[in-house]
Amino acid sequence: MKQLFLHASLLALCAAAAPAAAQDTGTDSGGSSLTDEIVVTATRNRLSVQDVGVSVSAFTGEQLKTVGISDSTQIIQITPGLQNPQSNSGATASYSIRGVTQTDFGFSQEAPVALYVDDVYQANQTGAQFQLFDIERVEVLRGPQGTLFGRNATGGLVHFVTARPSDELGGYLEAGYGSYDRFKIEGAINLPLSDKVALRASAIGDFHDDIAKNRTGSDLWNRKEYGGRLQLLLKPTDEISFLLNVRGGKRRNTGTPYDHRVATPTGIGGSGEFDLSPGAVDLFGFAEPDNDPFTVSIDDVSTSHVKTWGASGTLAWELGDVTLHSITDYSKIDVFFREDSDVQPGEFFHFQGAGKQSQFSQELRLSENTGALRWTIGGFYLRLRGDFDQRGLITDLGYGVDEQLALYAVDTDSYSVFGQVEYDLSDTVTVTGGLRWIRDKKSQVYENFFLIDGVPDKIPFGASGSPNLVDFAGKDAQSIYAARAQVNFKPNDDVLVYASYNRGVKGFGYNAPVDPSGSSLFVDPVTFDPAPTANAAFKFEDETLNAFELGLKSTFGNGIGRFNVAAFYYKYDNYQALNLAGITQIITNNDARMYGLDAELFLNPLQGMDIVFGAALLDTKVEDVNVGGVILDREVAYAPSVHLTGLIRQEWTVADGTLAAQVNGSYTGKHWLGLSNAPVLREKGYVIANARLSYTLPSETVTVAVFANNLADKKYRTLAFDLAGFFGLVENQFGRPREFGASVSFRF
Repeated sequence: MKQLFLHASLLALCAAAAPAAAQDTGTDSGGSSLTDEIVVTATRNRLSVQDVGVSVSAFTGEQLKTVGISDSTQIIQITPGLQNPQSNSGATASYSIRGVTQTDFGFSQEAPVALYVDDVYQANQTGAQFQLFDIERVEVLRGPQGTLFGRNATGGLVHFVTARPSDELGGYLEAGYGSYDRFKIEGAINLPLSDKVALRASAIGDFHDDIAKNRTGSDLWNRKEYGGRLQLLLKPTDEISFLLNVRGGKRRNTGTPYDHRVATPTGIGGSGEFDLSPGAVDLFGFAEPDNDPFTVSIDDVSTSHVKTWGASGTLAWELGDVTLHSITDYSKIDVFFREDSDVQPGEFFHFQGAGKQSQFSQELRLSENTGALRWTIGGFYLRLRGDFDQRGLITDLGYGVDEQLALYAVDTDSYSVFGQVEYDLSDTVTVTGGLRWIRDKKSQVYENFFLIDGVPDKIPFGASGSPNLVDFAGKDAQSIYAARAQVNFKPNDDVLVYASYNRGVKGFGYNAPVDPSGSSLFVDPVTFDPAPTANAAFKFEDETLNAFELGLKSTFGNGIGRFNVAAFYYKYDNYQALNLAGITQIITNNDARMYGLDAELFLNPLQGMDIVFGAALLDTKVEDVNVGGVILDREVAYAPSVHLTGLIRQEWTVADGTLAAQVNGSYTGKHWLGLSNAPVLREKGYVIANARLSYTLPSETVTVAVFANNLADKKYRTLAFDLAGFFGLVENQFGRPREFGASVSFRF
């Protein structure tokens, strides 16, 4: 690890020592060249990514298509330091940046890495996986966010920006076919209705057959997804614009399968170790007959159903040098999933969840971006209302009951005011300062109990005869603040050096375990009554991340290449750490630290050739983690020590059209799939490689392409649950196998 840091530091110094004369490498965000500079709005100004003193990766919609990115979770393949933990058979997903993550598979938690679509914050993690269509660009910002817009976030943000209506008639239609009878079709049409009104409609459908085989029932892991978006842009004057955005989506899939592996609780604190001895079986006497992760033996096929819809209105009003922005949004999400969590025939433990959540948000901003002094002030309000039902189906487990239910309702009201000021001390030095005040109000009503099929009453389980295994009702309100201080030094047009301090925060919350009995903090293991510590254990406190960062952005070789690098140190107070005790998920507050380095290199060495390389190095530690009663320091989950991304693409002129060939891939180093760092949760490093060949006709309106994803058919885990002490097994989920396909697109 130290040598990797040294090599990266030497590369940064070499790039800094060789600035070149300024050259316009293209700042049009519609560019498809993978080395084009992209205009981003990371600082609420439209600036080239090279002029923004923030570690940010950005890609246009055309660039995403060029590398075959079609899903919100796939951008980890081209973004160094970005990971995408998923759970609930793919029903929930979140992002991890520089090790800052939240992997609770409950429905009610907000993630520390914020997700935005068209400037609108998306709170629910069940809505974080969606198809990408008619996209203008995506921006990934690393580090705490909060003094400029939206919801405060400790880890960073991912922002998808869709194509807006314009004053030109146009559109596109694209269709593709591939492995597993996958058929995908998407398109958009832009209609200027007058010189002051424009309409844009976009839609997508994505379908494929089952990937995984089931020896004892129906096969699974298919896809049936739809999405649509309608936007109306009104420009009554040159100073005023209003955008109405109405969108919706539906996903009805059979879920990603779990792979069953026998394990024993012989690691530290009873953590799991794989049992590779001949004839080894789990606690129910079962073992898979082979090692194929895409062939299972289950009696209940996993399902994932998600419906979303929403509407937003965005107002921009230029009041002289000052601009007023207003973003108003209302959305709803409805989710249901079910999975066979014992991964074998028999109803020992099937997990089922359902939830409905509504969200309303309002943001107001005033900003002035002219002259030496630039400023933004604003306010943000967020209202969340959710009702959730998660249950375990346990008929065959031998407890004399059929279901364990966790029913809970969570309400959140958050109020914020924020502001940031930039001032040019000279032509080369700019200082930035920002503050944010947040007031979070949250409440939760929770109960956990057992049922027998056909019996309407709750079944008492503890010694006291209480109808509930445990219940909780709590509410609280707390104020927290975020801050930013930064210095930018730009000695010439090709080099930007910045140093920053960010105080990132995320508010308190409440645990909502599916089965609280796995932790003695919730349930007394002897009497099975609520533990004296139960009420206190339900609440976790706000977290604070003190982030220090030093970065360099440079253009070199007379515009041939760009090199960006950032080194960071994070000191975490009260990190909201998720751990598992059996199947009991619990978030606790632990101190932690992370440090590392991110780097990206873009080269255009020859006519028509693009080379892109990215690297992220990371070291993490969470202090005083409870692993089965043993207190240990652990590494953060989903935080590989090394993450590399790379791409090489060559274009040629053939018959007056454009032929392009490319290969791209990523290396994800060794990492853990859970905070306990149990031996069964250690995932070794792996490489994923993809290839694509395309031809665009001379008219530049038609493109045909063939592609292959996961060329080597690498098998790698994306999720694992250590149930060695509970069932004698480990649940594993794997990434998609090798796939081939072809597509044709038509633009007009």
